[in-house]
Amino acid sequence: MTGQRRVTINAEYIAAECVAVRLRLLTRAVTKIYNKALRPHGLTVSQMNILTAVSCLGEAKQQEVGHALHLEKSTLSRDIAGMQAQGWVMTVPGEDGRVSLLRITETGRRLLEKTFPAWNEAQQEAKALIGEKGGSRLEPRGGGSSGREVALSFFYKNSCIYNKREGNMVLLAEHPTVKRLQAQVNGSTEESTLVKLDAESLRQLCLDAGADDVGFVELDHPGLIDQRNDILRFFPHTKALIGFVCRMNREPIRSTARSVANVEFHHTGDHVNETAHRIVAALERCGIRAINPAMGFPMEMDRFPGKTWVVSHKPVAVAAGLGQMGIHRNVIHPKFGNFIC
Repeated sequence: MTGQRRVTINAEYIAAECVAVRLRLLTRAVTKIYNKALRPHGLTVSQMNILTAVSCLGEAKQQEVGHALHLEKSTLSRDIAGMQAQGWVMTVPGEDGRVSLLRITETGRRLLEKTFPAWNEAQQEAKALIGEKGGSRLEPRGGGSSGREVALSFFYKNSCIYNKREGNMVLLAEHPTVKRLQAQVNGSTEESTLVKLDAESLRQLCLDAGADDVGFVELDHPGLIDQRNDILRFFPHTKALIGFVCRMNREPIRSTARSVANVEFHHTGDHVNETAHRIVAALERCGIRAINPAMGFPMEMDRFPGKTWVVSHKPVAVAAGLGQMGIHRNVIHPKFGNFIC
């Protein structure tokens, strides 16, 4: 084999197999997905990551943001200058007055909330592109300083939260969830508190909490398409929803005395909220994130005259198999009729 032939073969092999080239091409493809989704909002994925980092850090030096996101100084400076011109971030003096700190503005916060649905769609498309295995391999396996470790260091280490019970500021790094995540990053052998629940176990958990019937539905169910983005904006970790009913006593509801019917409505409504609270508490003890919106009131009145409720409960109940929608928008349960909350 001649030297020229050997060089040609090596070049062909590198061109076909080089991981660095493949990753660069994949990064460009993924970046294109996010930028296309965010373009209508005048935002790039790089700017969104900076905005998110500044929001999480509260106030931070430009150097800290660049270190957390592994961005070159010139690239970061250029992006921040554009974001300041748009009014998304601002600079404030540090404690000694000599150092400027970055802080997200109210306009920036609203932009993050507004663009979340577009980002989430791009997120799903990117995951579909790289596949489940590809996505799981992006998680660090230890050894060396990973992006996740850097993010933890800057996003959590020096951040504080207000402890309502104690009435003071505490380090976010001391929060149990952050400690557990930090232990995972450091390769701790401590057993996870995460518990896997099958449908029957989850159903029994809900019944024990006070529900009279319960059903489950995935977020991507066709019946929930029109409120999917609203749900994710409220709780970005949502994968599925639990629908449950609590039955009301029939005769009080049928009574012509409004006070009698109102007492039954209010009593059952309170019972629904208490049941939901117990379900969420039980799931949290299993290491599963969950949240429960109010049965009715209070609502998000700062959004008035727009949509003031977090989730439309009736379509969720129908999608979860708890009954059919009646002509007066009452869910009719196969056993309890429409005497339910």
